[in-house]
Amino acid sequence: MLVQASRGYIGFALTLTLVPLLLLCFLPSAEGRLRRVPDGVWGGEHMGLWVEKGRARVEYDCARGTIYEPLIIDKRGRFNVKGTYRQEHGGPIRLGEQNTGQPAYYTGSLFGQTLTITVTLPETQQTIGTFRLKHNQEPRIVKCLSAR
Repeated sequence: MLVQASRGYIGFALTLTLVPLLLLCFLPSAEGRLRRVPDGVWGGEHMGLWVEKGRARVEYDCARGTIYEPLIIDKRGRFNVKGTYRQEHGGPIRLGEQNTGQPAYYTGSLFGQTLTITVTLPETQQTIGTFRLKHNQEPRIVKCLSAR
């Protein structure tokens, strides 16, 4: 009877030891997990990025944009997402003027608290620019003043 009890205890102890080890083999490692650009304001010269809940709002000196998908960072610290870019102008909005914007690619990298982001318009292959932004830093934007 004592032999059966000790076998049961050993089996139970092995189960408690092996099951967690097996689970660790199938869980993604910290390096394999995808990260997101942290929420909050990201600011730099001529661009501001406000990231919140998997989306982002972008402000430029004379434009604005939106990113509708999460800024997922791969294991090399890079991202590539789609959004919109809408050119603005100084002065009032004219009667009947419509500006829904155009598709844009936002690509870049995150290293520490610095986000480097390049904005490209796929329809024209025009690069709007490359911007370096810091987390929790207010952007330095000068809104356009002259009318078209």
